Amino acid sequence: MSRVLKTSFNVTVNVGGLLMRLAALLFMLCLLIGLPGCATTPAPLPDIRYVAVLPDDDFIKDCDLQPPPDKTTYLSSDANGREDLLTQAYKGATTDGIVCNARLKRVREWKAQQQKLYPSAASTASP
Repeated sequence: MSRVLKTSFNVTVNVGGLLMRLAALLFMLCLLIGLPGCATTPAPLPDIRYVAVLPDDDFIKDCDLQPPPDKTTYLSSDANGREDLLTQAYKGATTDGIVCNARLKRVREWKAQQQKLYPSAASTASP
C-alpha cells in the first residue's frame, strides 16, 4: 500500500517506496557486516608435541658397592678385628646395594613406562 504525502514545499513523497528502499538498504548493510566473517580464515592451531625428558642410562645403572678393607689394615688387625672389618664391609655393601638398586629399579621402570607413552622419547634416549 503506497501512500503519497504532500508537504508544504510541494514535494511529493512515496512512503511505501521509501520503506522498501530502507528495508533493502538495511538488508544490504546486514549482509555487508556478515561478509567479512565468512571471508576470514581462523588462525591455525599451534602444533603441540609432548616430549618426555628421560634420564640417561648412565645415571640409572646399578650402584657401586663399598669396597672391602684394604689388605694392610686387614692383616694388621687381630682375629676379632678382621671379623669386624669383614662384617662391616658386608653389611655396608649389602645395605647400600639393596637400597640403591631398589630405588634405581623403580626409576628404570618409570623410564620404560614413559618410553611407551611417548614413542619419540625412545628414539631420543641415549644408547
